[in-house]
Amino acid sequence: MSKSARMNTLIRPPKVAWNPTRRRLLRAAGIDDLRAVARRAVPRVVFDYCDGAADSERSLSRARATFASTEFQPSVLRDVSVLDTSRVVLGRRQELPFALAPVGFNRMMHAAGEPAVASVAQRFGVPYSVSTLATTALADIAAAAPEGRHWFQLCFAEDRTMVKELLALAEEARFDTILLTLDTPISVPRRRDIRNGLTIPPSMSVGTFAEACGDPEPGDRGDHEAARRRLGGRAEPFPHQVPLNPVVGDERNALLCIDIHSGGEGCG
Repeated sequence: MSKSARMNTLIRPPKVAWNPTRRRLLRAAGIDDLRAVARRAVPRVVFDYCDGAADSERSLSRARATFASTEFQPSVLRDVSVLDTSRVVLGRRQELPFALAPVGFNRMMHAAGEPAVASVAQRFGVPYSVSTLATTALADIAAAAPEGRHWFQLCFAEDRTMVKELLALAEEARFDTILLTLDTPISVPRRRDIRNGLTIPPSMSVGTFAEACGDPEPGDRGDHEAARRRLGGRAEPFPHQVPLNPVVGDERNALLCIDIHSGGEGCG
């Protein structure tokens, strides 16, 4: 092997990306870098909705501390020629032992919205949990990832007719699991959202509204337009929205998993 060939195995030139969004993502070394990119790239009202949590956010801090305290125990000198990361979750085998959690108002964050998330989940073989406050019809989400596994987070409400209608939509779209959120009768205030006016009904200031309506950066505009074309130009908001305040990060959040297509075996 020549000297130049040996050097090429040790030193590789960085990848070049002309698109500013892709260039920023290539430079991101981890979640903290991605968070910093998002903070600069999106309106504050959108960033705070994704980054914030309920009330003083103590539960969010505790959750992050718990996650940070979890460590992997390495096993060395083992045969790794054949690896299997799959697990059976609620009666079905999936490629990785986790799922994508429900987050509302996806199209507020990007024009592609929930169908894009469903496509990624399908690609990696993990379930996607669709929020009650999704901004795309459940049938359209399922159609965007026909081979994927779809769960639906149901915020339980006093209006039983509405609850039954949502369950019927989920079953019609072949969602196989319901994540039942039971803390919605008492909505804990999200302080960042209140400051930004992201309430129901909205109470955004002129400054917040102007920032939210601003044009994306020139290099990003093509990405947003391409996403809109993939969605067929649809921009109808909240086709199955439930009029509930989103409550995220509250330690009282309780999930009851019910398999609605395989005999109702629950989480056991």
